[in-house]
This record gives sequence, structure tokens and C-alpha cells, in this order.
Amino acid sequence: MPGERMGETTHLPVIKGVTMAFWSRRAARLPRALLLSCSAWLLVQPVPLAAHFLFLPTIQAADETHPFGDADRHQWDAIGDFFYSDDWERLRFLGELQVSRNEQDMERLQVGWRIDPEASLWFGRFHNPISLWNTEHHHGRYLETSVGRPRIVEFEDQGGPLPVHLTGLLLESSHAMGEGAIQLDAAVASGPRFDGALGPIDVIRSPRFNKLALTARVAFRPDATRDTRYGFMLASTTMPAKGLAFEEIQQNTAGFSFIHEMDRLRVLGEAFRINHRVTRGNGATWPSYWAGYGQVEYKLSPNVWTSYVRLEGASSHLTADYRDAFPDLSKDRELVGVRWDFYRNQALKLQLAREAPLAGPVSRGVQIQWSALFP
Repeated sequence: MPGERMGETTHLPVIKGVTMAFWSRRAARLPRALLLSCSAWLLVQPVPLAAHFLFLPTIQAADETHPFGDADRHQWDAIGDFFYSDDWERLRFLGELQVSRNEQDMERLQVGWRIDPEASLWFGRFHNPISLWNTEHHHGRYLETSVGRPRIVEFEDQGGPLPVHLTGLLLESSHAMGEGAIQLDAAVASGPRFDGALGPIDVIRSPRFNKLALTARVAFRPDATRDTRYGFMLASTTMPAKGLAFEEIQQNTAGFSFIHEMDRLRVLGEAFRINHRVTRGNGATWPSYWAGYGQVEYKLSPNVWTSYVRLEGASSHLTADYRDAFPDLSKDRELVGVRWDFYRNQALKLQLAREAPLAGPVSRGVQIQWSALFP
């Protein structure tokens, strides 16, 4: 169901002197052979301890109007998200493949070792624990109450300005504290490069490592049986850049996130402080700015009808070159919608939005989406 974490310790969705050059020379040889070899070995094991296959299809259509003269846009897409996880004693595997009309991407491909019942160490391509939308929803639209992600945490190939996918090591752990729990995530990995847009490592077609990316996240859940949580995150990512005045830039991010449940009401949000510093080259650096969103959901009829409202915003003093690099990042965006869970593990969503992007005119639009979870 929406808001529950998929791909952590249980995988059940009911549902950070060694230099980067040293890392790159050695680790760049590993991803394809290691991941594919382990994947193949796991897939032929006769009786895994805990295997889960999920198929999350989505069909969506959008109609966007521009009152100030730009051409209107009408588009639709069909997306299939295939999720598989397998545990064999302490050895673990997780894969997520997304197929759409225009692309096919291995979004996650991880081999892990269960250190103890509450902690696992992973190697591979994973979702950077930089945002709630990475740790809770992943790529399955059915897991989201709304039609899509906030612009600030959008996927890289959809114009997002943050590194959503990393390739390297990820430690996930959860520790009981009375009736609650502390979740700790740490990543030491290789981040994306910028070449017209952020581009994470493709572990299948081009497994070349980039520069160092570090992320640490801590979240507190007062009641381990409920979804309420409060978290803080720090991240530092060095990104090679092509086609810009500088050759390399470092992005340092701090963020706060929360989910608060109150009977039928659910409130969630995140705030980010994003700083940039040129680490190679002489060009002007990208700007530093604030961005975030807040979303309120109300269960009109529990497990059937859910209404929601979301407000998004970003600092308005961003430079022209940054706006050109991330034109879909919104200065402000407001949306309202309703989700109807009309059948077992199937949902219809209708969403209305008004958006003022950093580059371009204000637009208004309507989106409709069918999403599901099988089996």
C-alpha cells in the first residue's frame, strides 16, 4: 500500500586515506561480472528462503495547457516495473527492471549480505537514501498516493537535480528502541555525471564508475507498527560535467523529512538545502538553494478513496545556466487529486496541477493514471 517501504530488510511491500581513483580502478571491473554471476547463481537455486516477484504496471495520460502561447502537450505512457528479491540464508539479491514505451532500464541490481536480522550490506546499483520517495515508493506508481513524484526528487532521466541512483555499497539497518525504532542508512558509492542531464551508472550497458558519492540518513519511528517517522539526511556527491564551463562540481545536500499519521489523515514532506562548489575548472558554479514540498492525504473511505493536496517550491534566485540544465524544476507547483482503490491491488488516480517552472511559462494540467500490483 502507499507509503510502505519496499526493498529494505524484509522486501515485503504490504507492501558513505582511500581515493576515488583507487576505488574506480578496482570496482569498475566488478559490477557486470559480479552482479550478473551472483544473479544467475541465485536464480537457479532450488528453494530460496524468501523469494518475491512483483509486477507493477502503469498506464497514464496527461493533458497540459499553456495559457501564454506555448503549445499544449498531450501525452500518454505505459510502464511495467518488475521487482524480484531472493534470500538464501544470509545471501540476498534484489533486482528492479522498468520497461516503458521509450526505454528499458535496470533501476536496481543489488547483491547483499545479511549481517544480522536487522542489518544488511549491499553492493550494486541502488536507490540513494536521499529522499522518502527513494526509500518508500521506488518506481512502482501503485505504491504512491499521487500520480508522480515531487519535482525536486524526480528521477534523473526525468530532469531531477539530485542523484537518485548510486552504484557501490549501501548499509541498511533498523534498531528497536522501546516501542519504536531507529533506521540508519549509509552509502559509499559512485554517483552520476552531468551530460545535458544527470546520468547515473548503467550497470548493464556501460558499467563505468564516476566520482565519489556519500549519503547518511537516520530516521526515528516512535511506533514501529505505524508509518509515522522523522528523518535527517546528509549527502555529498562529486559529479563530472560535460558541456559546461567547469569540468567537475560537488553537490552537498542536507535534508529533513517526516511522515505523520493521525487516524485518516497523513501528512508528509521534505526540505532540502542544496549547495554546489566547483572542484575542477574555472566556470561559475551552480547556485545554492532551498527546495521542498508538503503533501496532505485524507482517507475519505479507508482503503478505497483517498484525497490529497501537494505544494512544492524552490528558491527563485537560481541562475540562468542552472535553469537551462534543469528546466523541469518548478519554482512552485500545486496539485490536488483523488485515488480510488477500486479493486484488489488496483487503483485509479485523477490529478489536477498548476505549475510555474523555473524556465518557461505557467502551465495547468490534468493527469489520469491506472496502476496495479501483481500478484
